[in-house]
Amino acid sequence: MYLPTLPSLSLKDLEQLQADQGSRQSRHPAQPLSWPTLRFFDYPTVFVPSQLPPEVEIRKGAELFLQVTAGLFHVMTLDEFDELCNQAFRPQSPPDSRVVARICAVAAIGAHFNVDDTTGELKDALFNTAIHHMPELVELGNLQAMKYLACLCAYGMIDKRKTTARLIQLGLQIARWNLALPLHELTGDAHEWTRLYRTMMFFECWLSTSLGYMSDLCAGEVDFLQPVTPTLDGLQDDSVTQIKAKEIIVLRARVCKATCGLEPPTEQMIEEHMTALEGWYRKLPPNMTLTVLLNGDADPLTAAQQGALLLSHAMYLGAVMMLHRRVLVAVSDGILGHARDTDIWSAPVQEHLVHSVEAARAIVRIFILLRFGTATTNMHVRCWICVFETYTACTILLYNIALRTIQHAAQRAETQLDLERVTTCLGMLEASALVDKVSQKMWAALAAVHHAVVVSTGHQGYPISPPEAVEPRSLSHSQVQLLHGTTTGSSGLGFEQHGLATPSLRSPRGCLSAIQAFKRATDMLRDPFGHGLGAGFRLLPRGSGVEALDWWSAAAA
Repeated sequence: MYLPTLPSLSLKDLEQLQADQGSRQSRHPAQPLSWPTLRFFDYPTVFVPSQLPPEVEIRKGAELFLQVTAGLFHVMTLDEFDELCNQAFRPQSPPDSRVVARICAVAAIGAHFNVDDTTGELKDALFNTAIHHMPELVELGNLQAMKYLACLCAYGMIDKRKTTARLIQLGLQIARWNLALPLHELTGDAHEWTRLYRTMMFFECWLSTSLGYMSDLCAGEVDFLQPVTPTLDGLQDDSVTQIKAKEIIVLRARVCKATCGLEPPTEQMIEEHMTALEGWYRKLPPNMTLTVLLNGDADPLTAAQQGALLLSHAMYLGAVMMLHRRVLVAVSDGILGHARDTDIWSAPVQEHLVHSVEAARAIVRIFILLRFGTATTNMHVRCWICVFETYTACTILLYNIALRTIQHAAQRAETQLDLERVTTCLGMLEASALVDKVSQKMWAALAAVHHAVVVSTGHQGYPISPPEAVEPRSLSHSQVQLLHGTTTGSSGLGFEQHGLATPSLRSPRGCLSAIQAFKRATDMLRDPFGHGLGAGFRLLPRGSGVEALDWWSAAAA
């Protein structure tokens, strides 16, 4: 019988984990350097059993984390967390290093959910303690190691650490090895192993489809991620919402693979994937549909379950935008004269635009609701799902405004509403930028394009993001060129080529401004993963590691 290789942690892996500082801002940008940093006490570099933080501080954040995320993925139950606290704080015998590592792993991610009582210094001390003992836990390779790794993966996703992909890979390898064993040799409950395996696959699908790398999952594993459940009747709501989250992340992974090949997806491929996405929505229980959630009628779901479902809906809408994205780029190439075989006026092309824009507008509504729903923990500010999908929705809305402007088909009232939605997205990302370098990079890029689009529409009375508001250190060289209009782009010939005559009320300079704004908005669509315009829709090899250029590279800039 074939057994997968039991993973091991190399010295290089450990060094990279220890060196990875993530994207967290070290200090609030508006905070004067003379202000003291809040400290509860001097935290050690690595905690020991006799010097753990107070249990009450650990409990508050960890319990919030477990409750809030239970609707998306499984890590451990609250009863299991209670038992872990007993082992760490009320031991029958002195706790060993593995107990310390496990309690620090869940405490580290919990600290992100307890913003009022924790500092970045405490988060770092907890995380550093957890990874200090990682070789022992990985070698153990049991359920406790899987739960420990799941906590570290969740922490890495919030902190946007490039090494998170390696942690996910370790978790997948441990799960594969154990689930390949005969049932009588498996240590721990087989059902629990399956749930944690699916959690790791959820992480892998989400990270690979948002950072643009080839997933470590084979086709059989993706099918395994789809829970075989003949009926949802009788299941607890957390189980149902987890199932729905895993179903949509699988569909998202398939969309990403289909749209990021060497050739754009065909109309038939797009239609097939759109049918699958719409099928996911139609099969939702009535109280879990987006309409019901937005209207506040989702009883008896808890606030945490509703929040998890809203994130699943955001991933669904993000998949819709990704599915149609390359068609929108092809439309731009046709308008700008880069391609001659795109009928930009055809009904199918207009349908792609409608699907994308409707999805973007719905995402804005979702995150407005989540912003108020997570006000206690401020998790929307750091959540990678929120940040990434807010950015994506904003790019689609800016593209739509710019396209309607050069088509002379923009209705002022509709444009005004979309500009308000864009401003809402920018406000959300600006709040995230205060604590996160990746969000700062995204906000800066969007603010520059927003400025160009607003100027081109003639909405001069509307609040815009002036170029000088963007911090130069947050922009790449190409983004600085875009900001100042120095990139080489197409001229107004694209308009005449497609019969888009310049109206008498718009000056030639105004037309050029509109074309430049449209090109900038299109360039943002060409780069969904932060790879740069040269890579575009290409998925990078899984082994590219921390050196790969993607959105999270801003953390190291």
